[in-house]
Amino acid sequence: MDIFKKYTSEIQAIFEGKNYNEHSFRTCFENLLNELKPKEVKIIHEPKSEKGQGSIRPDFKTYKLIDKEKELSY
Repeated sequence: MDIFKKYTSEIQAIFEGKNYNEHSFRTCFENLLNELKPKEVKIIHEPKSEKGQGSIRPDFKTYKLIDKEKELSY
């Protein structure tokens, strides 16, 4: 199945269930992003807060592997 058709189908199924909130659609979106991304990119849903970030946190963070010997970095 085409990845965009799969994504819209998953979203439609959740929507038709009429029991959803903002977070209900995130797994579908994360799956779509993972299908589209290059293999050296890692997507984290609900990443931990970073120092100096306060209470603001993104729903997703994207990391790219720069050096295989080191941790993932921006």
